[in-house]
Amino acid sequence: MNEEDIMFKNRVSKKLSLALLVSLIVVLSNLFSSFQITAHPLLAPPAPTNLAAVGTIDEIWFSVTPVSGADYYKLYRAKSLYGSKQFITNVTSTAFFKDTTASIGEFYCYWLTAVDGSGESGYSNHATAYLHDSNIPAPTNVQATDGTYSDKVRVTWNSVSGATAYRVDRATSLTGERQLSTFVSGTSYDDPNVTLGTTYYYWVCIASDGIGEKPHQS
Repeated sequence: MNEEDIMFKNRVSKKLSLALLVSLIVVLSNLFSSFQITAHPLLAPPAPTNLAAVGTIDEIWFSVTPVSGADYYKLYRAKSLYGSKQFITNVTSTAFFKDTTASIGEFYCYWLTAVDGSGESGYSNHATAYLHDSNIPAPTNVQATDGTYSDKVRVTWNSVSGATAYRVDRATSLTGERQLSTFVSGTSYDDPNVTLGTTYYYWVCIASDGIGEKPHQS
C-alpha cells in the first residue's frame, strides 16, 4: 500500500469517527430531552393563628392554635407593636406556654412562628400583655364537687369586684406540682380531665383585672 492510500484511509477513518461522535451526541441529546426535571422548593409552614396572652404577677401565659407538622415554635417579643422583635424562647407544647422573663410594669407585644424541616414561618397575629401589682383581693370560698358528677369536677368561687378573668390551677396533692387548668371569665369551671377515684386540689386566682394576677386562693 503506497503513501497516498494510507493517507486516504486515515482521512476516511477520521470522517467516520467524527460522524459517529456526532451521531452519539444526537442520540444522547434526544435521550436527555425526553426527561423533565422539576424542582419543587421546600415551603415553610404556615404562621400560627389565634395567639392569646394573659399577664400574671410574675409570668405571661399563652395559648395558640397549633400548626400541623410543626417541629417547634419560636416566641418573639417587642415593647411596642412596631418595635424591634426579640427572640425569647423555643416552644415545644402549644397547650399552655409562658414567658417568665417579663418585667413588672412593662407592656409587651408577642408573636409566634412555626418551625419544621423546611424553615420558619411568618409571624402569627400579635398578642399583648403586661405584669403589674394589684390591690384587688384574691377569690374566696373556692369549692369543688366531691362525687356529684362522674365525668367532671365543678369548681366555683365568689366573684371579685374588678376582676375580668380567673385562673384555675390543679394538683393531685396539697404539696404537688400545680398545673394550669384553664382561664375563665366567670366564677365556675367544669374540669373534664378527671379520673374516678382520684383526689384533686384546686386553686383560683385573678388572672386579669387590667393590671395583673393576685395570689392563689385554695
